[in-house]
Amino acid sequence: MRLSCRCAVIALCTFVMIGTAEVAGQNIIYRTNGSLGAEGTTIQSGANSEIVSIVGMARFVVALRADGSVGVWGDYYGNRLVTGQDGIGPNSLTTLMPPGSSRSVGANNFGIVVNTVDNRVWAWGGNNYGELASGDYASRYTPGVSIVGSQTVSTASGYGHNLALQSNGTVIAWGMNFNGQLGLGEVTIEQQPTTIPTLSNVVSVAASNRHSLALLVDGTVRAWGANNSGQLGIGSIGWSPQRPTPLVVPGLSNIVSIAAGAQFSLALDSAGQVFFWGWQLGNNFAITPTLVGGLPAIRSIFTANATAFGIDFEGRFWHWNSSVDGGSSMIEPTLLRSPLPGYRVLSVNGTTTSSELYYNYLLAPIPTPQTAVILFAFGFVAHSGRRR
Repeated sequence: MRLSCRCAVIALCTFVMIGTAEVAGQNIIYRTNGSLGAEGTTIQSGANSEIVSIVGMARFVVALRADGSVGVWGDYYGNRLVTGQDGIGPNSLTTLMPPGSSRSVGANNFGIVVNTVDNRVWAWGGNNYGELASGDYASRYTPGVSIVGSQTVSTASGYGHNLALQSNGTVIAWGMNFNGQLGLGEVTIEQQPTTIPTLSNVVSVAASNRHSLALLVDGTVRAWGANNSGQLGIGSIGWSPQRPTPLVVPGLSNIVSIAAGAQFSLALDSAGQVFFWGWQLGNNFAITPTLVGGLPAIRSIFTANATAFGIDFEGRFWHWNSSVDGGSSMIEPTLLRSPLPGYRVLSVNGTTTSSELYYNYLLAPIPTPQTAVILFAFGFVAHSGRRR
């Protein structure tokens, strides 16, 4: 007897998946001349690394990229910082410090200050008021040698002066000092980095045109320098007497962050409340810290020109004390709109000259959903031959 069997099984399955992927480009700098929301100039990274922070002055912009490199754009002083010549630069950053070198960037009106990853400070640019801490007034338009030891953890720059917070909680100052903004107890220019003798246990510093702030480890605030608009918050106002020594700002406790505006100051406490003192729109003045109403809980604060900003815990930007959108005044907090469709705001800073007002936005592209179709095929074949 012969037994035979022949069997074949073939199976084929096909799966189609339809989904979306988010695609986005690089962060950009958007620079406006005029009010917030005015038309501006777009500045690209100029490298394969995202811009993560910026400081913009009247003539130039300096940026820190994610890879630790520093790029500069600008005209006049700004482009001279790049090429040694006057004249407008291209609409992208030129790298002046290499990847892996830098932790933060700052700028005064004429030059650049960089805190490097090895806790040093580099400065270059104009040197009208001793901003380069070089012991002279000679300008230098390329990064030179480190000027402040190897213990600097952060810096702050005003119109013509600089502060460097040291790892031991002391503060070093140099540069313009006509209003006592260096905190050294006198009002003469300082060309060399000098320790502020009456400050210790400092955790952060802030500087503006003619005044400076320090936040101490116990959550209190010190202020010094010009007080013509009440920006020191000490309950008085006026150019005289000068306040060249750090003073306690009364009525503040549990402060976690500070910021210095053109002629005002901000403080953020651990409960997310913001306090404001100094010049307000309409030539009003708050000479002691005043709670800002109309804000949700805020997680960070900063300033640009005469504008105050706060970012809430949902990532929304609030601003007040500013001229926006073609010149309308915003005294009460309001939400900030991005100046470019398709982008969201990461940060804003600014500066002013006698006749011009500049804002510099760091913008991130809003990811664009794109449809993706993925095809999977699965096959199975089984065969049994003849058995005998």
